[in-house]
Amino acid sequence: MYHYQTTIRLHQTDAAGVVFFSHLFVIAHDAYESFLESRLPLNAVLSDGKYIIPIVRAQADYLLPLALSEKICVELSLDQIGESSFSLNYIVKNSNMESAARLKTTHAIRLKKNQEKVPVPDSVKNALEALH
Repeated sequence: MYHYQTTIRLHQTDAAGVVFFSHLFVIAHDAYESFLESRLPLNAVLSDGKYIIPIVRAQADYLLPLALSEKICVELSLDQIGESSFSLNYIVKNSNMESAARLKTTHAIRLKKNQEKVPVPDSVKNALEALH
C-alpha cells in the first residue's frame, strides 16, 4: 500500500465548497504518479516511447464530502495484474481518517505506435507488486 497526502485546493471544489466529483480522479491520479515516481521514473517510461498506459476504466463511490483546505490521505493499493492490464484501488480518507471515497482504475498496456495490446512490462509489474 502507498500513502499519498495532499490538501484540497480551491480549484478542486464546486460552488458548495466541496470537491467536485471529477477532481477525485485527478487526486487519485496524482497519487498514482507519486507512487510511480517513487518506484519507476515515469518520465523514463514515457520517453522510452515503446508503450503507453492509458486508463480504460474508472469507477468511484462517493461516501463523504471533502472540503476546501481539508488535509486528506489517499491509500493506493494493487487490485490485480492481468496479462496486459492492471487495476488499482484508491481509498480517499478525510482529515478524520474516515473513508470519503473509493475509486478504482484499470490501466492497459499498449504499444505506442499502433495501440496493440502487449504484456505488462516486468519493470511495471515489479513496481506494482510493491503495493501488496
